[in-house]
Amino acid sequence: IDTMLVRKIYECLEPVSHPSFIGYCCCDDKCNGYQEDYYDNGKLRMEGNFKDGIPYGEVKTYYRSGKVKEIISYNKKGKLRRTILYNENGTIISNN
Repeated sequence: IDTMLVRKIYECLEPVSHPSFIGYCCCDDKCNGYQEDYYDNGKLRMEGNFKDGIPYGEVKTYYRSGKVKEIISYNKKGKLRRTILYNENGTIISNN
């Protein structure tokens, strides 16, 4: 059986209502609530909380190995507060 892996969570652009707005979509709709997405190997790819596509709190992305790749912190209105990027060994390579 052939299968196709489709990401559940992805960045999306709303060109009609807010041309510069980039949020997150889940299966062609704006993400709401806690969402998780997985690689085809079963490891977590991304997780976070969303309201109408806008992230709040921490959004984490992971390497295929399952190790944390990035932690992005947002305030309750979706404004970026901090981004921490890790290499596959777990060492912080960027902290803004």
